[in-house]
Amino acid sequence: MDGNVAVADADADADDILFCHPPRVVTRRLCGCGEDYPCFDVRFARLVKAARVRTAR
Repeated sequence: MDGNVAVADADADADDILFCHPPRVVTRRLCGCGEDYPCFDVRFARLVKAARVRTAR
């Protein structure tokens, strides 16, 4: 009899988990090279563009 109660509790827990974690549609941006955006090259190019070069005095 205890086995049936445990199964019923596990089934109720599983229902709760499935209710709290519904599937969702996720859209991703892809780079022109096919990688997830931003790819390594884009991140590097942004870093280079944002870098400040100090001139020697």
